[in-house]
Amino acid sequence: MTQNERIAYYEGILDELSRAERELEALLEDGAGSSAEAVEQACKVSALACDLDDYYGSADWRADLDADEQGTLPADLKRGVLSEDAAFDALEEADRLLDWLKEESYDDAALLVIDMQNGFIDPASPLFIDGAPATVPACAKVIDRCRARAIPVFFVTRVYHADGSNIEHTRYKVWAEGGKPLSPGCAPEIDDRMPECFGDSPEDHHIIKPRYSAFFATELDMVLRRLGIAKIILIGTTTPNCVRSTCYDGICLDYDVTVISDCTSSKTPEIQESNLRDMANVGAVILSSEDFLRRTARA
Repeated sequence: MTQNERIAYYEGILDELSRAERELEALLEDGAGSSAEAVEQACKVSALACDLDDYYGSADWRADLDADEQGTLPADLKRGVLSEDAAFDALEEADRLLDWLKEESYDDAALLVIDMQNGFIDPASPLFIDGAPATVPACAKVIDRCRARAIPVFFVTRVYHADGSNIEHTRYKVWAEGGKPLSPGCAPEIDDRMPECFGDSPEDHHIIKPRYSAFFATELDMVLRRLGIAKIILIGTTTPNCVRSTCYDGICLDYDVTVISDCTSSKTPEIQESNLRDMANVGAVILSSEDFLRRTARA
């Protein structure tokens, strides 16, 4: 292959990669990230990017760039591939789209529904979370979608002993003086039941956790790994406590973590936004329920 032929070849690779990237982005924007077409297109983008990356910065590329700068290449030879910006931008775009596709795939994901119980979502409870009731409809939609997509659903909840022996010491006083929510014999409006709209399925998993994180002193990690789960999707309450601690533990255990923002809740909007921002800063993906439902619409 002559120098001119090599430049023309990689110019064609750059053009083909740009077209493939546009087609993949269109599929992702249309919510078809889990489709066979998107997977096929992603493989094409990946292969072309590898070819371009092998050339970009190589001795051949530098020799071709030198020839261009010295004016020895034919004037009519297309050589956008010799532009550092063009090649770099194309490779960066490939990485961005492949990362986006990774987020779109939920074949190895599980949904964790955290503490959406009467004892936390009913105003009669001393443990009531102000923002929680408003999230119930969105949570129900996400739960339904995950069941329809065969994404395992885990309900991770709290149940306190009647004598309070398993409650956090920092929470004991308000719990004991407020009707002992989430324990046997407490009033039904503050018990451990979840909203009826969440439904029930024989395939659902139920885990009782002793502390904030869904991973702390539970079998959750073992079960997730046996199911081949690499991604966890978090909904429930409260964002600064149980959701956040589960998010951080999940990342520490090498899970990819997605938090659905309007399916989580806090005492105030300021607390909610601050904690969502912190989780995003450590690597969690923050989505709205609308985005999640759109991304899973064409599975």
